[in-house]
Amino acid sequence: MAAPYAASQITGVVGVDDVVSGKHVRDVTPGLYELLDENNFHPFVAVQASIASGKRARNYKMEWTMKDIFPHWDVVATGAAAGAADTGVNIVVTNADYFKAGDVVEFPEATVAAGKINQAVITTKSTTTMTCHPVDASYGLCAVADGERIHNLSDSSAEYSTMPSIKLVKDVQAWNYVQFYRVPYAAGIFEMGTDQYTGEELDEREDETMKEIKMQFERQCIWGERGAYTETGVGKKLFMRGISRWIVQEDGDNILDWSAGLTEAQWDEWLIEGPLKFGSPERDLFVSSEFLSQIHSWAKTKERIIKKDGVDELGLHYTKYLAINGKRLNIFQHHMFEEAYEGAALIVDNSYVDFRPFSKEGAFQHHENIQARDVAGQANEWRIIAGLQLSRVEPHGWIHK
Repeated sequence: MAAPYAASQITGVVGVDDVVSGKHVRDVTPGLYELLDENNFHPFVAVQASIASGKRARNYKMEWTMKDIFPHWDVVATGAAAGAADTGVNIVVTNADYFKAGDVVEFPEATVAAGKINQAVITTKSTTTMTCHPVDASYGLCAVADGERIHNLSDSSAEYSTMPSIKLVKDVQAWNYVQFYRVPYAAGIFEMGTDQYTGEELDEREDETMKEIKMQFERQCIWGERGAYTETGVGKKLFMRGISRWIVQEDGDNILDWSAGLTEAQWDEWLIEGPLKFGSPERDLFVSSEFLSQIHSWAKTKERIIKKDGVDELGLHYTKYLAINGKRLNIFQHHMFEEAYEGAALIVDNSYVDFRPFSKEGAFQHHENIQARDVAGQANEWRIIAGLQLSRVEPHGWIHK
């Protein structure tokens, strides 16, 4: 018959495996070591500034009006042979609305032969055909080829002339949607009441989901596409267009494809002819690691070993890029570009970006105790409801490989 209270025995020296694990005091460092901190959220800083400035969306569809300068460049659709002195030549242009009778035009790409001139005044215009007389009657107008550019220099009115034809710039409207983001978290009653080395469970999940909703908003601000559909039984779902998608949709001079390589000279030329042609003297450049390496490589040939406090330092680190027209780019390595957008970068002119909270809701909200009343635990939720207004596309830039 077995002894009713017999214990298991240990023979010899007591080792770590002989002691029940529950007796050991665990060496756990309090707190959490996280990969991302507030420095990893770049455009979201502008959200807080917009909230403070009171720029709110009064409708889920945000609209704004833009105006360009008068267009002064066009392409010749049908050219003409050289004309005789003081003789009109008919030129067909692509965009007739850019011109009126009395305008002085230049053909800068044309070959100017002896006795010819490449500047003319428009005497008459019929739909897209313009009769052009050389500005000096002793010369003939030079030959103009199809596809060459035509430059509208100025108006010219005669002595005792009547008012010339009126030509004005048409306003253009752009728009975007606000988007509603919701990231909840919850804990059961047992977990809420248990002590942890990392602190309260709800506090940990609050911080975790706060970072997640900020990153969701930031991704949409960069790459999101505009759209809407109505979900059955739920209602309208809206999607906000981001900065890079605006740039791609416009398909202008502020897109750089460097898949074939990129030199510093090519970069500088693109900057001053593209995104830095207009806009603020200083803006932000968010880069992937590959593009950061590319722009640093241009300085490697100029690199020198720096002696500082007896330590030799080899390497370069700079946080700004000074373009040849004097405008500056503040460089930030952005972890979100490392996945599907390696080699990419984004130039943002903050003077032309507004993040607009929707109505009285506030852009960034924390809602507590949203669980059903009979649930034994607590559910909370982060919400963002805001839209991005890109007042102008031209001062921003999208770089890809």
